[in-house]
Amino acid sequence: MTIKLEQRELFHHLANKSHVKFSIVDFQASWETLCNRIAQRQHDPSETTITVLQ
Repeated sequence: MTIKLEQRELFHHLANKSHVKFSIVDFQASWETLCNRIAQRQHDPSETTITVLQ
């Protein structure tokens, strides 16, 4: 998922207004890795399922 330019600018403006540092961190993983990570979750408060990736 990519954050659109307008969204980034909104967050950047909010950070400047609030006098806080603004950074974007982009993590990438293969489809297989993401599915495996979701499948391995146990007792996780997140409701994430494979459906979320689709």
